[in-house]
Amino acid sequence: MPPPRTREGRDYRFYHRAPSGEQAQEKWDWNCPKARGLLEDAFFRDEDYIRQGSEDCQKFWTFFERLQRFQNLKPSRKEEKEPRRCKHRIPALADLPRTYDPRHRINLSLLGPDLRGSWGLPPERVSEFRWALLHYLDFGQKQAFGRLAKLQRERAMLPIAQYGSRILQTLTEHQVVVVAGDTGCGKSTQVPQCLLAAGLSRVACTQPRRIACISLAKRVGLESLSQYGSQVGYQIRFESTRSAATKIVFLTVGLLLRQIQREPSLPQYQVLIVDEVHERHLHNDFLLGVLRCLLPRRPDLKVILMSATINISLFSSYFDHAPVVQVPGRLFPITMKSMSVGDPRTFPFIEPPPPASLETAILYLRDQGALDSSEALTPIGALLAQLPVDVVIGKMLILGAMFSLAEPVLTIAAALSVQSPFTRSAQNNLDCVSTRRPLESDQGDPFTLFNVFNAWVQVKAERGRNSRKWCRRRGIEEHRLYEMANLRRQFKELLEDHGLLTGVQAVPTGDSSSRLQQRRERQALQQLKRQHEEGAGRRRKVLRLQEDLAGCSSDEERGGPGSRGASDSVDIQDVTFKLRHNLNQLQAAASLAQDLTRDQLVLLKLVLGRGLYPQLAVPDAFNSGRKDSDQIFHTQAKQGTVLHPTCVFASSPEVLHIQEQEAAGCEGSRDDKDKMSSKHQLLTFVSLLETNKPYLVNCVRIPALQSLLLFSRSLDTNGDCSRLVADSWLELKLTDSESAVQLLAASLRLRTHWEDALDQQLSHQAWRQRQRQEEEEEEEEEEKTLSVSHQEVAALSKELLQFMATKVPYSLRRLTSLEAQNLYLGPQTITAAPSVPGLFGNFTLSPHPTKGGYIVTDFLTYNCLTSDTDLYSDCLRTFWTCPYCGLHLPLTPLERIAHENTCSEVPRDNATGAEEAPAPLQKASALQRPYHCETCHKDFLFTPTEVLRHRRQHM
Repeated sequence: MPPPRTREGRDYRFYHRAPSGEQAQEKWDWNCPKARGLLEDAFFRDEDYIRQGSEDCQKFWTFFERLQRFQNLKPSRKEEKEPRRCKHRIPALADLPRTYDPRHRINLSLLGPDLRGSWGLPPERVSEFRWALLHYLDFGQKQAFGRLAKLQRERAMLPIAQYGSRILQTLTEHQVVVVAGDTGCGKSTQVPQCLLAAGLSRVACTQPRRIACISLAKRVGLESLSQYGSQVGYQIRFESTRSAATKIVFLTVGLLLRQIQREPSLPQYQVLIVDEVHERHLHNDFLLGVLRCLLPRRPDLKVILMSATINISLFSSYFDHAPVVQVPGRLFPITMKSMSVGDPRTFPFIEPPPPASLETAILYLRDQGALDSSEALTPIGALLAQLPVDVVIGKMLILGAMFSLAEPVLTIAAALSVQSPFTRSAQNNLDCVSTRRPLESDQGDPFTLFNVFNAWVQVKAERGRNSRKWCRRRGIEEHRLYEMANLRRQFKELLEDHGLLTGVQAVPTGDSSSRLQQRRERQALQQLKRQHEEGAGRRRKVLRLQEDLAGCSSDEERGGPGSRGASDSVDIQDVTFKLRHNLNQLQAAASLAQDLTRDQLVLLKLVLGRGLYPQLAVPDAFNSGRKDSDQIFHTQAKQGTVLHPTCVFASSPEVLHIQEQEAAGCEGSRDDKDKMSSKHQLLTFVSLLETNKPYLVNCVRIPALQSLLLFSRSLDTNGDCSRLVADSWLELKLTDSESAVQLLAASLRLRTHWEDALDQQLSHQAWRQRQRQEEEEEEEEEEKTLSVSHQEVAALSKELLQFMATKVPYSLRRLTSLEAQNLYLGPQTITAAPSVPGLFGNFTLSPHPTKGGYIVTDFLTYNCLTSDTDLYSDCLRTFWTCPYCGLHLPLTPLERIAHENTCSEVPRDNATGAEEAPAPLQKASALQRPYHCETCHKDFLFTPTEVLRHRRQHM
């Protein structure tokens, strides 16, 4: 209906007493909080579509203000335009019209209380508000239509979209069809939907990994408009969303084999889709053999084999030359595949991907340590290729198992794999914030999530405590904690399956009466689950917005599902959780996690830092003078990022600032970039979320110097190693060159030791898997290998802890783009390597072809940085005493190096030379170049003046 006319030129104010109708019209103000509050009390109740205080409530008022401004514009009829017509004719998705039309919308009506009486709301204003609310709901439908139309366009752009009818026709004429297409062409999501649209209702689609079953079921459910229905489900070990109404089910190959064992003819299926059939492993090959024997007995059963474009003829000939429907092209990119295809740049793709995409993928894998400098798979990369998880999560799991930190790493990895459990509205609720504060960790967000999960498990284990109330008081969405528990279990099974973690068998505890009580409790839980599935589980689910958290400071339940009947009072998530997980084991792990020692905490941060590298952010130099909400951080690729509002450092950024008593060299300045301190910190983060601002999500603070020395993929130095540049964007300066040399040498030893220990651990894991496969395990030899590995890991842990405890003053800053362009000396004409005994151990130095300086390892380049030190300062002589021969002379820094290299009193038979600190080097000059003396047959780093001086010594 048209909006009621309003008077112009009046200053309407809300009348605070019960006014008459005319007074209310004259005094009305839409922006008055009391007026809005009365309208929300009337229209935004708990049982209404929009609830008071919710995010939708805020969106409505924003929409209402824009609607008021639009009405004031009063456009003429000539300016009114007809609805735009769709330019492209795309087949409708699930009977979706091509353009939005109000005739297709859901008819809505607003039911509100009787506003006559003591409400004090003018009828015309109520009518105007009701009209605006209906327009808002219609606007929401139009937005939802736009999202569906976008989804329809995306589906139509997939390479598989043009082959749907051909696949159905071929399947009608043959019992087996092979669908071949590159990963990313859309076959895994679109082929099941084609079958569903054709009227087939008993479809099973196998996947080699459980995570793929879950993600594909959710995606297909979304695209088929049954996201909240039961037509599409998944079934994996210990978890199932399948019901009697399910028409398409995604399940693992192993689970289908177990179903065949129970029912060899598979009567419950019309069509079987075997996806990723090109991944040759025992389960898939065995399934194909069983199906080949089954098909003659089930002529009504149809089979679709979906494969990448590898060995297509093999699968076709195996099933009596089954027809092949080949889909060219790819729309979506891969993550990572290890298929032994050699250099991907020269691989004969049907439609080669853009070269830039290949280079970006290879660079990402090199940064993650999955590929070495020659682009071959590293040991950790080979294992990551086998784990069906994100590369970052996989690295954390592997390193956590290596340092015997599997239990805390499992929890943190699971927490970082789900959405944040903290509700947005709780950020503005002081009661929720104060109640949650004891769980917050000043080490970073993953540790806060770690504390929340462990505390929640303890609440679950205590009888009589309501975990739902506990979560509500702290502004926590409990469903996310259930997701963490499920993922934690899956990650643990992955580590056990790959030999990285020894499975722990549940040992019955307590006497016979307690065990009997546990069995009875489990039977009662199973009975509750069956009752829920038979009764409430079949009811139509009504989507409800998240409950307002205004009452989270109270333990009293708000009126909700729990008070509507006995059948609805059962928390099915709690029942499923207790049936699926061993609560005693989870409680024991949570109790141990609360008692982590300081050393374990340091090692845990190292595991997270190496797992998340190279996702680093450096604090802005002026953060100490900014308020909390204005803190700025810079990543290598993005400047000016800020902390996400849910980040623990957003409310307490002072833990990231350099304390004044620790800083030196810049008194009275707000700029931290030149301050010398041993407590500079970096943030390592899980993701960068770009909305209205670029937000850093899930951050951990780590010490800057030690972390960069251990994790950097590129580390460059000057002559005396007092200036370091990590990954060509972070500069560190140390005043003490001797400390700089000692730290650099220690980091080289640690990185070598760490990689060797990791390779040994992964080699041992691979050996154990081969032994299990061959069933020829030799227990004595296995125990011996394990003990050696544990000893090496213990020694490595001790060295890492000592290294992290080192305190050396240094400055930290981000290089500008101009400085990064003029960072290196460039190629040198003289390629003779300098003699720097003791610094780099047994590493052989070779000239770097582009940076200048000398290559020490695949990540370290020595003396390649330009210097702003002038010739005069390099030639200044100061008195110095040789610690070996007692010579006391005024020498330049480089003359000291030359004397120490040639001093006859230096002990040459030092057996522990590699372990002792090398002699300190002094600062180098930009004019310094390698020089080989033909008279004494030695190599030096000299300026032109020093070359002349050295030649005069031989005259």
